[in-house]
Formats: sequence, structure tokens, C-alpha cells
Amino acid sequence: SSARAVSSHARDAQLPESPERRRDVLLAFLAAVVVLAGLQFTTPNLIGNDSYFHIRYAKVIREAGVRGFPPPFPWLPLTILAPDRYADHHMLFHLWLVPFTLGDLRIGGKLAGLAGAVTFVATFVWFLRRHGVGLVALALLALAASSADLLFRVNMTRVQALSLVCLLGGFHCALRERVWARSGACTRGSTMGFHCSSWRSRRQSARPGSASAGCRSRSSPPRSAVSSPGSS
Repeated sequence: SSARAVSSHARDAQLPESPERRRDVLLAFLAAVVVLAGLQFTTPNLIGNDSYFHIRYAKVIREAGVRGFPPPFPWLPLTILAPDRYADHHMLFHLWLVPFTLGDLRIGGKLAGLAGAVTFVATFVWFLRRHGVGLVALALLALAASSADLLFRVNMTRVQALSLVCLLGGFHCALRERVWARSGACTRGSTMGFHCSSWRSRRQSARPGSASAGCRSRSSPPRSAVSSPGSS
């Protein structure tokens, strides 16, 4: 029991705080935010092709409202995302994007991508400080220099940055031996798409004339729903 107590104390140990240390960490974090914002707004367009889909579908969810949730998806009938089998496996991410669809979608998408990247960096800093790792500024520099693809992908309007946030949270729980938190995080993400798919099937089967409506949507998708984010 004494060894377990020592281990628990070591896990809870943190580096002593000082005004200089907090200032250095804050400056390093602000520098990282400036770099991420500079990369994000180097171009007026969204980073990556999938970013356009995610921000546009988030607007579809907002326009559908609570009563129309989840909205139908008739635009890819010849793929695995056909209307009769579609499941939004990024549902929580799309819901998180909804507030960013209130204005211009390209600006909202870029702000959402920047928010995800900044959240990842903040979580990375928190994780290092929480577990007593020193030289946070050097760690941030090493993270930025480790891969150009990392800087590119965390700035996308995609789920990668927030997935890394969850991954760091899982590492924290593993180091704290919180098995219930690790298992809950894994099962929650894996079952969300199934719930959305089964709910959609029940809603569509309950609607009168849902089969004929599905056939019409396959042949003529609404123009407003497939317009580019820049024109909406």
C-alpha cells in the first residue's frame, strides 16, 4: 500500500509554479496560436477538400432544426452513403460546427479549423504541465517542427485536431488508471454512428410515401444543398 501511495503521489506531482514559468508558457502558447492563425489565413479558402463538406453539412443540420434531425442525405445514392444506409459517423463534430455556420461558410470553416487546432495545442500544454513535464516551450517547438503534415491537418475543418484532444485525454486517464473513462470514451465514439443510422431508418419508415420521396431525391437533389460554401 505504501508503494501505491508513493506512485499516486508521483502521478499527482507537478512542477512548482512561478510567475516566470507561467509567463513563459503563456508566451509559448500565444506564439503557437499566432503561427496556426497565420497558416490558416494564408489562403482565403478552406484547407482540404473534405472541409467544405463538413461545414456545409453542418449548415444542413442547422437548417433542418431539431424536428428535422437527422436531416436526409440524398446526394450520394451510388455510394456507401446512399440515403437508405447513410450514417453520420461525424455527428458530434457536425453539431460542434453548427455555430460556425451562422455567417459566411468559408470564414466559419476557417474559424472552426483554427479553434480545433488551438484546442489541441492548449490540451497538449495542459497535459505536459499536468504530468510535471518541463520545458513546455521547447516541447511546442518540437511539436511544430515534427511534421509539416501535422500543421496542415490540424488546421483542416475536420475532426483530427479534436481527436488528438480526446487521445491526450485518454492518455491522461490511462496514466491515472481511470479504466472507466477510457472504456467510456471508446464506446461512445464507436456507437454514435449506429444510433444516428437506426434513428434515421425508424424516422423514414414512419413517414408516409418515404420510398417514393427517396426515389425523387436520388434523381434530383436540391440545388441549394449542393451549392458551394462560398455561394451560400
